[in-house]
Amino acid sequence: MKKNVGLGLFILIHLYYCLRLINNTNQVVVVLSIASLLSVSYIWGFDHFPHNTAVDGTKIIPSMLSATIGGLLCSALSIKTGPVLACGTVGYAVSFSQHVFKGDRFHELPYSAYCGCFVGMSSSAVLPNWGLVAAIGALSGLVFATTKRSLEGVGGKLGCIAFGCVASYLLLSSL
Repeated sequence: MKKNVGLGLFILIHLYYCLRLINNTNQVVVVLSIASLLSVSYIWGFDHFPHNTAVDGTKIIPSMLSATIGGLLCSALSIKTGPVLACGTVGYAVSFSQHVFKGDRFHELPYSAYCGCFVGMSSSAVLPNWGLVAAIGALSGLVFATTKRSLEGVGGKLGCIAFGCVASYLLLSSL
């Protein structure tokens, strides 16, 4: 049952985004083709890879903090360098955190920080202040920590998680 709820939320968030994108463009066929290809590949990967649904509670808080810091650093650097270079710089820097923070509890810090970087790449028109970047970054860290095992083997999970969190915020703020 949990697997179906997560899959349903994923598809609804992406469907909302695709509908908004179609509404703002005249390339309906291209957008629908890409969305269909992504949805089919996600569903195939979700059904064909083994899942361990147990969530390690000790990794949730470090993951949330790491994603928040990654999002804030990326957002701050993107003011001067642009979002792509900022994300790459922060991602490279946090890759060394495994050598600083030893232990199994901190093994996933670079991944959650990089997920937060994708949140930090958002435009200032989408996330206009540091508080929102921190909150959505923390949310992406929470989602990463709780869905890590169920999304094993699925490529693009960090970007999808960050996108889903930002899109959820936009959806809720537009209501």
